[in-house]
Amino acid sequence: MAFAKGFCRTRGIKHLLLDGSFVLDDERIVTNAPQRCYYCKRKILEAMRREVPDNHPLLTGTNVSDEADFRPGMKAEEEMGVRTPLRELRFTKEAIREYSRMYEIPGFERLASPCFATRIPYGEPITFEKVRMIEGAETFLRKLGFALVRVRLISPATACIEVARDEVKRAFDLREDISHQLGAIGFKRVTQDLEGYRQGKLNDEVNR
Repeated sequence: MAFAKGFCRTRGIKHLLLDGSFVLDDERIVTNAPQRCYYCKRKILEAMRREVPDNHPLLTGTNVSDEADFRPGMKAEEEMGVRTPLRELRFTKEAIREYSRMYEIPGFERLASPCFATRIPYGEPITFEKVRMIEGAETFLRKLGFALVRVRLISPATACIEVARDEVKRAFDLREDISHQLGAIGFKRVTQDLEGYRQGKLNDEVNR
């Protein structure tokens, strides 16, 4: 959020913040079925539409790389007539980074940071407490120097850590410190995925 605020401020862009906590009032989102992202995206876009003048189009950063994974939220964008310029122009994530680097647009080096709900397996209910624990764990791991990190919820009190493949050994070597801190956050058991991070892992079963 700090990056977005700074980016908009230096370019004279009006920046509105939307408290998204209302999405957890919807049972279809809380129960966390595979279509959760559709209902969540729809609800957020509807709230944004109420805050933005009718003569201002809604745009999102969806791009063509998103088509390679299970993205039910894209259906909500299409239904509401939301424009996705990067997808329409067939920009991949790699192309976006390259163009941003060439034109010195800040943020091209930033790693993807998807919704924390993607760390919770389908069928496991989403709660503020679980999201808070995941956020706290990932913040701690980033402070240890892990740029690419996901803390997956395996059960309500079990965390599974994913880091970049070339950092798997370092995370394992730091296991005592990591286990201690994640235990203080609320996890009763901490495990590590020895394969390392791989995009779309949550959706493996759905894609099959």
